[in-house]
Amino acid sequence: MTLGSLAAGGTLGILIPPSISMIIYGALAEASIGKLFAGGIIPGIVLSGMFMAYIGLRVRRNPRLAPKEAAISVRGLILGLKGLWPILILMTIVLGGIFGGVMTPTEAAAAGSSAALAIALGLRRFTWQMLKESLLSSLETTCMLMFIVVGASILSSYLAVMGVPKLFAMFVFGSGLPAVGILLLIYLLYIFLGCFIDGLSAMILTLPTVLPILTTLGFDLIWFGVV
Repeated sequence: MTLGSLAAGGTLGILIPPSISMIIYGALAEASIGKLFAGGIIPGIVLSGMFMAYIGLRVRRNPRLAPKEAAISVRGLILGLKGLWPILILMTIVLGGIFGGVMTPTEAAAAGSSAALAIALGLRRFTWQMLKESLLSSLETTCMLMFIVVGASILSSYLAVMGVPKLFAMFVFGSGLPAVGILLLIYLLYIFLGCFIDGLSAMILTLPTVLPILTTLGFDLIWFGVV
């Protein structure tokens, strides 16, 4: 139950904003990142509710899956929620700025970083060691993403020179499948690729080929990015 909950909950990270995958998709598809973020909220909430309902039903049928723990008092719950206000402020600044059209994702990231620094100073929790660790963590994450982007871009360019995107488009349109059938075929392609390579790599590798097909078929790119 624990491993299944963690594995299923991990899928929400790419759906509920802020999502790195949505940012990269928006850049590749030239789609509004704010609309992608907004489109991921409701599906993310629905999936979260479904996961909680499933876990609740499983535990009710088999209580051994989730041993009982000490109940949390209302006072303890309120005290626990009080510690979330810095996170709520940061989410309001970043997501509110993007949804409101006031800031671009890059500007929202800068505003969020500045707000986090101000909160740390205000709470007197700021230390130079904390700043150093934050910068190193950001550097590691950025380098990791850039290596994935560069590697997938090189492979995508190589496949384009070989004419693979053109052959795939000819196969898709020559198959005689309806638009929904072609969409399901693309989903099967992503499921297959997901068994062997990282999701970001698969997205960077295939979007230059897939997006023109979806546009020709009349599918909305914001909807496809969320789905």
